[in-house]
Amino acid sequence: DDGCSAADTATATHSGGALLCRGAYGEEAVAALGALNDGLRSEYATRRQMLLERLHVQVNSSLQSDESPTDDAGGRTLCDELLPAATAVTVEDAFA
Repeated sequence: DDGCSAADTATATHSGGALLCRGAYGEEAVAALGALNDGLRSEYATRRQMLLERLHVQVNSSLQSDESPTDDAGGRTLCDELLPAATAVTVEDAFA
């Protein structure tokens, strides 16, 4: 018995406690979860960059006119603020 029942996990999850019970997973499973987490974070970063670039193009095309020059740096700053950067959450945080 790992000392962590389904009811305990549900209660901990809702009260801000650990998401996973460490005793329920071996070292190999934790390593696999870590690799999966790294892959998902990398994919999120790539998708975020693609969305920011698309948003930047949309903002610039909407703001462009012959009378007023655009501030490219200002547009990028605004776009970067709209999507949060990836967090530094690790598999170990799920066990904390």
